[in-house]
Amino acid sequence: MWKRPFYKGYGRVMAALALLLIMTVRLIGQPRQAINFNEGWWFRLDSSQQHIHTRSGDGWRYLDLPHDWSIEMPFKENSPAGSGAAYLTGGVGWYQKSFVLDNAQKGQRISIVFEGVYENSEVWINGQFLGKRPNGYIGFEYDMSRYLYWDGRENLLAVKVNNKNQPNSRFYSGSGIYREVKLLIRNPISIASNSTFIKAIQIGEKSAVVDLSLEIEQIRKEVNNMTVLTQLLSPSGEVVASGRTVVPKHRSGDHIINQQLSITNPVLWSIETPHQYKARIQLIADGRVLDEQETKFGLRNFSFDQQQGFILN
Repeated sequence: MWKRPFYKGYGRVMAALALLLIMTVRLIGQPRQAINFNEGWWFRLDSSQQHIHTRSGDGWRYLDLPHDWSIEMPFKENSPAGSGAAYLTGGVGWYQKSFVLDNAQKGQRISIVFEGVYENSEVWINGQFLGKRPNGYIGFEYDMSRYLYWDGRENLLAVKVNNKNQPNSRFYSGSGIYREVKLLIRNPISIASNSTFIKAIQIGEKSAVVDLSLEIEQIRKEVNNMTVLTQLLSPSGEVVASGRTVVPKHRSGDHIINQQLSITNPVLWSIETPHQYKARIQLIADGRVLDEQETKFGLRNFSFDQQQGFILN
């Protein structure tokens, strides 16, 4: 009489715990997710209207990135860009993409990362202006977290690209979002983008000393002690050095971390054998991996000699 009800209840509890465990593994095991955002965009050439809030009017077409609209146009002998742009024209283009976010991701930091847009790009999310990037040859990202919908509504990402002022390049540049786009999901406490720098301050036959610096972005007001764990992996994948730095309890803001690690019998990079090490960096708090990043680097010596010229290793 007692065993059957207990078994049912026990099964429900274990199922719930299993689901919770799966969710926890997903969130902790992947503290940083970079999602390919190239597919499913709408595009239109239009220099007369703003398309920030809706996709109105005709002329929109569905496509995947990367995309260059100039190469799709006919060649014109009198193109303002001339031979530098292959006698093709620029103009003003609009891109839009709609997406829905999982409510389980609420509280995470959500950024949109563009690897290259030519040129004078402006970006909006749900009608909110994120920023402008005049230069077309550099990647950039914007934090969208505060403007996103988490209640099942679609989020609308709009990108305006203005390449009408010609000529503006000595060689063919194309027009549009010509490189990949990613949706970056990470914890509010994470390693700042493009903040990791690695340099060798000493290289010898038997040992090398590597200096590593990075920046931690802390959005929340306060957190318990954090630890930055760095492991250096050899070209063959073995851990050859490790370092640990404790970040004291601190309020929100940016924290700069510096570490020095020693490598025994370093393998040097050369043209014939381009060996690379890998720095695996983990940001840990309360036993959880908040963020993880991997950066490749090589070790080499070089010098200039009046008689021999450039000398590598």
